[in-house]
Amino acid sequence: MSRTSVFLQSYPQAELRGGPILALQQAIGATADPYFARAGLENVAPDEWYSMAQYLQVVYEIFEHEPDVMQNMISIGMRMAEHLVLPPEIDSLEKGLIAMEVSWRTNTRNTPPAIWSVKKLTATSFICTCSSPMPIDQEYGTVYGFVRKFARGQACNVAYENLADRDDPDKEEVLFRVTIG
Repeated sequence: MSRTSVFLQSYPQAELRGGPILALQQAIGATADPYFARAGLENVAPDEWYSMAQYLQVVYEIFEHEPDVMQNMISIGMRMAEHLVLPPEIDSLEKGLIAMEVSWRTNTRNTPPAIWSVKKLTATSFICTCSSPMPIDQEYGTVYGFVRKFARGQACNVAYENLADRDDPDKEEVLFRVTIG
């Protein structure tokens, strides 16, 4: 059973704030409109709450039916990182990566408290562990967006710790290696 199926069975009342949904609409553009209409997600307001199941329906329909899926999913994740509101004390890469979990808790409700963890390996290297129900390329984009936001112009790299995990929808956790410099 996929991560998404397990998540929806465990958290049927899960909700997502409208801001990340709008980020998806901006990343994909008008192409996404029919998917949103079928899921009943029209006229989304940034601070209102919406069904996570409906949002995931949209994401996975786009994933299954649109070309350039990997690029689209990464773009969605990057847009989400751009649109998230974070406290001003989040001012460094390490704090930014850790803030991915804060962002999850701020922008969802009726969900598990943690889907992200970050381990600092060195001053310039981190492992981010994700157990999200979202497509994994979208989460790659989220990590990349957070890194880009907080790397302050430094060269950075985000990679799957094990590239085979990218193609395994049943994988419970996926690890991303972040390197700066």
